[in-house]
Amino acid sequence: MIYLANGDIKLMSEDFYKEATRKARKPHQCWACLLEIPVGANYINSCGVYLGDFFNAHSHIECMEIFRKLSDDGEFECLDYWDEFDFSFEKHQAMIKDKYLN
Repeated sequence: MIYLANGDIKLMSEDFYKEATRKARKPHQCWACLLEIPVGANYINSCGVYLGDFFNAHSHIECMEIFRKLSDDGEFECLDYWDEFDFSFEKHQAMIKDKYLN
């Protein structure tokens, strides 16, 4: 799946994809920054089938916004995208910790 700058999703070899904003009733781990999504926080729940495998992922809203910005060229896959932005990752994790975990 590729996120486009206008918010659309370009599906690639996927059987289906669903995304919803939810309020956490229990803690989850964000797939992008690997930090906790605490009880009561709004988060993005993504699920679907990609290349025949089912996935169900949780992410902070801010993490999904960054992911969409990083993939706005239509070519950027979700795999290893943080590796290209290590300096931003540390700043982003610090912001998430301040907002949700303090």
